[in-house]
Amino acid sequence: MSGALSGDFAVEGDSIARFIDDADHFDVFHIDSFVSSTLELLEASGALDKMSTAARTQIYYKIEKGVVSAIARATVFTMPCYWALVSTDKYEKAKEYVFGEEGSEKREQYAGLIEKIDNYETTVKENIPSLMQSVADNGNICIISKYGSQIVPIFKDSDLIADQYASVTRSSFGATTSKIGETLSDEYIAERTAEGLGKYISPDKQIDASTCQFRDCTYFVKGVKHGDWSKTENNIIMRTIEGDVQLTVDDMEYTQFVVTYPGSSDWEPMTEENCNTEVWSDEASAPEPTTKAGRLTLFIKALVKWLGLFIEKISALLEK
Repeated sequence: MSGALSGDFAVEGDSIARFIDDADHFDVFHIDSFVSSTLELLEASGALDKMSTAARTQIYYKIEKGVVSAIARATVFTMPCYWALVSTDKYEKAKEYVFGEEGSEKREQYAGLIEKIDNYETTVKENIPSLMQSVADNGNICIISKYGSQIVPIFKDSDLIADQYASVTRSSFGATTSKIGETLSDEYIAERTAEGLGKYISPDKQIDASTCQFRDCTYFVKGVKHGDWSKTENNIIMRTIEGDVQLTVDDMEYTQFVVTYPGSSDWEPMTEENCNTEVWSDEASAPEPTTKAGRLTLFIKALVKWLGLFIEKISALLEK
């Protein structure tokens, strides 16, 4: 929602490829292998990025403050509840994107709505840490943050560690993370370890839970998408909130970092051996080649794969 309301749109081929892999893995929808291979070929050749760049420079930027923001005002973006999801650092940009600059006609037209969302911004969102602390001070708290899937690939922040819709940093109230396809640096991990905080580093080295507001009451589940909930998660939550005292990750039979699989209620303690649950192709998660030879190699591999699937398609059609 932060990306949508602030106009931070972007399209990148590798994030689209990861999203397609996830959709098939999580049984959201199935993409024919020939179609996904075609997209990989377009990405490897640079055509996909060129098309998206052309769309941004020739089309989108010419209409973003007119047509797109008008569509935003004509749909759900005039509902205050959606503004509650915009991050504080993008709030002012989102207001200008949707309602125009201060003193504009649209600002006057939507003055009542702006007053409501401004009030929520200053009284609630800017005070979330203290509000959450008051919850913890007056009861038990349990936070579950999910990750391991590509965030919706139409925004600039498409390389965030996330669960398709929410970044781990926000859903965990402050975890420090790497980017997709990367890990926290050895220097960073060494510093945390020297401070006695090494246990908060995930086995896949993508998350540091020590920076969370409630670091001992926050679980990280890898391999499950945003809307999936299991009996295990529900049991952990209920045991925590119904306990006589605040239970932490050390009181449970599960570790702070766990892995799971689509359709399963089982959690497995995350280890260096089982932590790579991502289903993305090597090409999608690998760093972009920086040399002409590297880019050519990637293109040839994608072309060979595409030709093989193309021949299979033709053969299947001829058999019919």
